[in-house]
Amino acid sequence: MPLPLGKALHISVYSDSDHAHDQVTRLSITGVLVFAGSTPVIAKSSRQTSVEIFTFSVEFNAARTASEMVIGLRFLLRSVGVPMVGPSTLLVDNKGVVSNASMFTPTLKNKHHSFHRIRESVADIALAHIGTKFNLAVILTKPLDR
Repeated sequence: MPLPLGKALHISVYSDSDHAHDQVTRLSITGVLVFAGSTPVIAKSSRQTSVEIFTFSVEFNAARTASEMVIGLRFLLRSVGVPMVGPSTLLVDNKGVVSNASMFTPTLKNKHHSFHRIRESVADIALAHIGTKFNLAVILTKPLDR
């Protein structure tokens, strides 16, 4: 990696999902909004590829997508010499996702790939809860009012 140059950045990520958004296929929507410093650099809204029964699974899939985007962005910025300030912050509006991804006990029997992907990235990402009305990624997943 090149020597860090310039002002250090903190990466903040907002993640949200809309369970069974599509009324025909029942597929959910993932929304991810990534900020480098105070500038939005990535906005993604996409359909998830699997039908999930629980909101928790949908939110966890969205958090996994966001964590993979953060890891890629951190690598890119470090590769061009931009220093990072601590771990990135991933903000989700589901307390279950935050508590399950933060627990490091072997009693959890979850074998879902999203679960393990998020837990292994805790060195680069700090997971935190944010209220739904403060989550900026909601605009990428929910329909707007008139």
